[in-house]
Amino acid sequence: MNTTTLTGLAALLLALPLATFTAIAAPAAPGGGAPQSGFSAEATLGVAVISGADNLSPDLSSSTLASLSQEAKTTTRVLPVLLPELRYRFGDEGRSSWYLKTMPVTDAAGYFAPTSGLRHSLAGVATIDAGLFFLPMAEVYANPYLVGERRRESDVLSWGGHLVFEDIAGTPLMVQLAMLTADVDNDSLAGLFPSLARDGEIYEVAMSYGLLRSQTMSLSPRLALRRGDMDGAASSYVKIRAELAGTYMAGPLFFLPSVHVGASRYDEKDPVFDSTRRELAYGLNLLVKYRRLMDIDGLGLLGIAAYGVGDANEDFFDSKALVCGLGLSYEF
Repeated sequence: MNTTTLTGLAALLLALPLATFTAIAAPAAPGGGAPQSGFSAEATLGVAVISGADNLSPDLSSSTLASLSQEAKTTTRVLPVLLPELRYRFGDEGRSSWYLKTMPVTDAAGYFAPTSGLRHSLAGVATIDAGLFFLPMAEVYANPYLVGERRRESDVLSWGGHLVFEDIAGTPLMVQLAMLTADVDNDSLAGLFPSLARDGEIYEVAMSYGLLRSQTMSLSPRLALRRGDMDGAASSYVKIRAELAGTYMAGPLFFLPSVHVGASRYDEKDPVFDSTRRELAYGLNLLVKYRRLMDIDGLGLLGIAAYGVGDANEDFFDSKALVCGLGLSYEF
């Protein structure tokens, strides 16, 4: 079972702006002096238009299927975005901090999961970030293969944790470890086909390295390996994902383009399709933020455009998504 199935693609895309703000905050550090102790916060308000198709997602598919050979029909939704982030710095020169945000560090959990953790900087060694998160809106179809009847949604109890090492030995190397659990409340699919049981754990290890880092631009390749160890072997999988992200600052404008590609393969044949599921996923994002909107400190205007495609060996599993969003953020 992949990430999109766990969280719902709409929920994943809804919170993409917060991923943007998190990435935008990083390049501002050079030249800004040592971080100060105390509270800081950021609030984001906006709107997102999401258009996509995914037969496994209750958010982006019809609840009734005519056949298992059909691709998902495109669904369009307009959603409000309201995302907060809190941080408290403490200790010597503010080297330690506690945070509460709504974006986990791993996309295995999507982009909307309340996350709380601690960060601590060990000079010359690494910055260590450890935290926990949970997915409050995770849903799947109890039986996504049901034809001719309304497919019922089922809640998924899902939570996880992460451990991240950044700026290792004074270099721009980052290593990230993450784990995510999944417990489907009513997995009627598993009752019919035990090899498709979707309870289990997802493990991920990722590495990235910052290149061409300067006051105005950077380039960061990232490679992640993910293992879905589910109760059903036909739902268990291995996925590898490569990403290249860049940043560029031009006065008050901040640009964050990125492109990614991933490939996944499942352990055993799907008993419904009598084939082993394989999938190639790729996509690109462009995020732009204008700082000091109307010359007001802390106020920013953000725009986002993102497109992603999942191409599987069975048409039923094909997916696509396009999101456009506009929002205001305020830091205080």
